[in-house]
Amino acid sequence: MDRFVRTVISLGLQTEEPVFPRVHKAIIAGDTHDEALVDAIRDAAAKPGTPWATIIPAVIGPRTNEQYLSAINMTLQSRKENRELQGVKKFWKNVAKEDPANADLVTPSSSNLSAVQAVLSEKRQHAVDDLL
Repeated sequence: MDRFVRTVISLGLQTEEPVFPRVHKAIIAGDTHDEALVDAIRDAAAKPGTPWATIIPAVIGPRTNEQYLSAINMTLQSRKENRELQGVKKFWKNVAKEDPANADLVTPSSSNLSAVQAVLSEKRQHAVDDLL
């Protein structure tokens, strides 16, 4: 987050309300990233006529029926796709276990996959660090 804030400041992506320099100073002073960013945006959004004043109404403002229907349809479609993929996963897992050579095969659960740590080359690690 600190790198992001410094990059935004260096690019000059500022409005009349200096949100990002304020966030940077707050982080340096020891505030958490989340608190600093939310406080700065909330204060800037309270000033009418600034670009920041349009953020909060856009997030919590009224929604049309089409937007609600779209959200419901996306949720239902995602659930349907998830059920289908779970069925495919179960099918192929059973096919693999039918082979006597795979009878003792233990497949990892998805909760264990987050513990897998892949060793990255130095170049890839730098690329990942740049993204963070």
